[in-house]
Amino acid sequence: MPVFRFCCTIFFTAALVLLPQLAIAQSSQDKAIIVFDGSGSMWGQIAGKTKIEIARETLSRVVDTLPKDLNLGLVAYGHNRKGDCSDIETLVNVGPVSKTGTSIAQSVGKISPKGKTPLSAAVKQAAEMLRFTEDKATVILVTDGIETCNADPCALGSQLERSGIDFTAHVVGFGLSQDDGKKVSCLAENTGGLYLQADNADELADALGKTVAVLPPADEPETREKPEFNLLGKLALVEGAPPLPIEATKGRVKWFLQPLDEQGNPGNKKLIDRENEAEWYSQAGDYLLSVEYFGAGRFEQKITLSEFDVTDETYALNAARVSGVGTFMESSYDIDWAGMEWRLTEVDKKQKFTVYGYNLDVVVPPGRYEISLGIRGEKESVNKPRLVELQAGDTKQQDFILPHSKITLDVAEANGSPNNNIRQRFAIRNEDGSPGEIIKYEASSKPVFLRPGKYVATVELWDGTKRNPVELPIDVGLAEIQNFQVSLP
Repeated sequence: MPVFRFCCTIFFTAALVLLPQLAIAQSSQDKAIIVFDGSGSMWGQIAGKTKIEIARETLSRVVDTLPKDLNLGLVAYGHNRKGDCSDIETLVNVGPVSKTGTSIAQSVGKISPKGKTPLSAAVKQAAEMLRFTEDKATVILVTDGIETCNADPCALGSQLERSGIDFTAHVVGFGLSQDDGKKVSCLAENTGGLYLQADNADELADALGKTVAVLPPADEPETREKPEFNLLGKLALVEGAPPLPIEATKGRVKWFLQPLDEQGNPGNKKLIDRENEAEWYSQAGDYLLSVEYFGAGRFEQKITLSEFDVTDETYALNAARVSGVGTFMESSYDIDWAGMEWRLTEVDKKQKFTVYGYNLDVVVPPGRYEISLGIRGEKESVNKPRLVELQAGDTKQQDFILPHSKITLDVAEANGSPNNNIRQRFAIRNEDGSPGEIIKYEASSKPVFLRPGKYVATVELWDGTKRNPVELPIDVGLAEIQNFQVSLP
């Protein structure tokens, strides 16, 4: 065998033996990925044999000698398409060599070099696969060429070093010139890694003597179960305040998550909950969390979710809370409490909100509000609106008493039999006795609640007889129970 071919073959064999040893540290949780050059230049020859052939044969032998519990994966680039800088592929996911070793050898055996050398993008993809911002990670780049896809390996090394928990990149230059070696060695140097280059057997032996250490076998990796939720969110009015009760936001709050890209730009918005507390699981990463409440308030914050750890936080809305109870003067009414209607108007922004039911409990943005209580369907509240100024963190109570009377129309046919298949309409009675503005409509025979005043009640039939509506003038008192008889023609 010619001396040149013999030396280069030794270099590549030793380099591949070195790769997993560089990747593994003392902790069983450390993981590494080989980033393998599958670009067209790998068809170049060393003493009559292509580099890719040397790689296939050498890696196949090396895999059988590795400790079976070492964690290793494989990424390749430039092996699928010509001229495509996005030609990067994960060939073997990280796992114990007992499971990945054969796949690594077989995958390299199938590589047919074709394309360019996007080594920076490939290293970055491998780092992200290893979750380098959360865990210790090592990437070993094997390349026979320099970057050809308009990227800066030196800048990438600095970026990965800043962002990573404990990230290291080692670079093996396969037959590179000194000038070309300088263009990729900075990727290793900027992360505290090693750049190895060999032009002869002595230099290779010296490099191996400085870098290879005998490491104890790694323990079996700990098995961790993913939690049911990795986001548990609660809401408070302001920082340090206790979480809000469900009644204050139920049905009036929406939680959203948007993934953030590397530049911090939010992606598609996803609705994750409509309750006071959010329980959700999303893949690990950075997100923009936003909460919209009561149609006008909005809170947002950048968060990071982990695959196995739970983000359990109480988020401050910087909002106020207003509560109230509505009652009638006549306490003996058997009523439908949902018929009450709270009206809130933000004076400065002219925003209007409506809440139904006797109990008011809502979270609103700080501001000046006019608050009143009426009956659903009435255009105006019977009470004069109260002006309430709310600062962030305020909780204020506003109770109202309504003077309405309970009105029942007892509708009967000429023979005295009741007819409940009716619609009711109530209008203000003009001075001449004619009906004016309609203030209440009920598509049934059930009782209605009217404030004191003079009205015209109109009864229409649903029975298909096409009889004319019947009008009846009524006087409604203060907080009374009143029944009016209506005789049909």
